Amino acid sequence: MIFGAAEILMKVVKAQIHLWFAPRFQVHRVTGLIFLLQFFAAFYLYIFNYEHYLKTPLVWTLGMTGFLQSVTASCTFTFMPNIADPGFIAMSDKAPLSYKFIVENSFFSMLLAFQYCYMDNKIFEMIRAVPPIEILFVFLPYYIRPLWPTTRIRTALENAKNKSEKNRFFYHASTYIVKVFYSFAKHYIGFFLNYIRFLGRITPEDQKTIHGILITSSYMTTIALFLHTLKFKGWLGPRTATVAYEGAYLITAWFYWQFLGTIAANLDLALLCFIGMVLNFAPKGIWHAYQAFVLAYLWHARASATSMPVSTLPPLLSLPAMIMGQA
Repeated sequence: MIFGAAEILMKVVKAQIHLWFAPRFQVHRVTGLIFLLQFFAAFYLYIFNYEHYLKTPLVWTLGMTGFLQSVTASCTFTFMPNIADPGFIAMSDKAPLSYKFIVENSFFSMLLAFQYCYMDNKIFEMIRAVPPIEILFVFLPYYIRPLWPTTRIRTALENAKNKSEKNRFFYHASTYIVKVFYSFAKHYIGFFLNYIRFLGRITPEDQKTIHGILITSSYMTTIALFLHTLKFKGWLGPRTATVAYEGAYLITAWFYWQFLGTIAANLDLALLCFIGMVLNFAPKGIWHAYQAFVLAYLWHARASATSMPVSTLPPLLSLPAMIMGQA
C-alpha cells in the first residue's frame, strides 16, 4: 500500500514537472507558474493577514506578472486561429480559442496591472509625477485600444457552430452574462476605481475592498485562461469550466455589495461612470469625446482641491459652485 501511494505521488510529481517545465512553451509555462504562486500567496494573505499583504510586493507584482503572462501567451500561441469569435470557455464549447482573444487579453491585463500599481500608495505618488501616464491609463486607455485586435461577443452569439446542441441554451445565456459583466467591469471596476483614487477619496477600508476586487480580477483575466487550458486537456468539462470562471462574478458582486457605502459617498463619480456606460452604446466618437470631458472636469476638480485634506474633498457636483464662490 505504501509503495502504491509512493508510485502515485511520483506520477503526480512527474506530471507537474512536465506541465510547468517541459521544453515546449517553456517561458510561458514558467511565467504561469510564477503567477499562480503569487496568486495563491496573495489570496491567502489577503484573507488571513491583510496587513502583511500590504507590506509585500504582491500588491503590484501580481498584476504585472499577469500582464507578462498575457504577453508570453501572445508570443507563444501564434498558431491559434486568428478569428473574431473569441472561442472563450464562457461562450462556446466547440470553438478553439482565438489568437485575437489571446492578444486582446493582454490589453485588459495591462489595465489591471496599472490599477494594482495605482492603488499602491508609494507607486501612486510616482504615477502622479508623470501626468501623461496617469491621464492615459485613468481616463483614456481606450484611445489606444485599436492597437490591439478585437473579438466580438456578438460573433460568439451568432456562430451556431461554436456550441454543441446540448449546450446551446447554456452558452447563449452565459454569453449574455459575460456581455453585461464586461460593460459593468469596464466602467465600475475600471473607471470608477480609478476616479476615486485620482481624487484621493479612498479610505483604508476602501483600499482593502479594492485589493480584493483586483485579486478577483486577476482570476478573471489570467486564471481564466488556465481554466481554458484545463478544459482543452479534458480535465474540466465545458460547463464546469464556465461556472468556475463566472463564479468570480459573484465574488465581485459581493465586494461591490461591501462597497455600496463608498459608491453612495461618491454618487457624482458613479453617475459619470453610468453616463459613460450608456454612451458606450453610442458611436465611438461620442464616447471618446465624453471621456475627454471627464478628464478635463476631474483634472480641474483635483487641481481646485489640492489645498484641502483628502478626507474633506467635497462631492464633485458641488465643486463648480464652490469654485465660483457660491457655496
